[in-house]
Amino acid sequence: MFRAFIRRNRAICTRLERWLPNARGHTYRLYAETVANALREPGVRLVLDVGGGKTCAFAEGRERNDGARIVAVDISAEELAGNRIVDARLAADLTAGLPLRQASVDVIASRSVLEHLDDLEAFVRDAARVLRPGGAFIHWVPGKYAPFAVINRMMPHALARRVLYYVEPEVKGICGFRAVYDQCYPSALRRLFERHGFEITVMRPSYYQSSYYAFFLPFYLLSSLYEIVLQALGVQDLCAHVLIAARRKE
Repeated sequence: MFRAFIRRNRAICTRLERWLPNARGHTYRLYAETVANALREPGVRLVLDVGGGKTCAFAEGRERNDGARIVAVDISAEELAGNRIVDARLAADLTAGLPLRQASVDVIASRSVLEHLDDLEAFVRDAARVLRPGGAFIHWVPGKYAPFAVINRMMPHALARRVLYYVEPEVKGICGFRAVYDQCYPSALRRLFERHGFEITVMRPSYYQSSYYAFFLPFYLLSSLYEIVLQALGVQDLCAHVLIAARRKE
């Protein structure tokens, strides 16, 4: 009975979504396109998909680039074993540093990975070491102060996973990992990247995260109203997600 109630609410919210200004231009959809564009640039040879796991969101973009080699990097060798869309797989703990030579990489990219790192500064510092001058650094990051992220940090991790998998069973094994959101909001990311020699080329926030509350229409509508106000005011640090792209300074 309760699952049927959830399904009905989600169906209504899905129909409403197409009319909501806060749901347009979601940065999740722009991430793969942004990385694919970087792959097409002349001289790109080595690309790291950080947190590559089971698949790669942008691998098809390398078909237009002669010689770009994509390496999926993940802490889990088991997850990497099933990733057949990339050219190579590297099991590595990002918190211990990337086991690569200085200035040996052309592009480093990740989607929904940085929020899981306890020390984001250490990763950015090491990424600056392995990226060549002019190399691209592209990430899609959930925002630290989005309501879902605040709730996620307040709840015990095991309970948060159970609730998420109950209302959205299709994300099991994809979402629900421990997240700390260290410096994961636009102004802090900008300062962090610039501090380690990066020049920001894209900083694009998006505010839509109401799909988390689509199990109950009133919650969904309240969340959407909140997002519409934030978007209209341009309060970037309270965004739900941000697409950030940068270049290693020459």
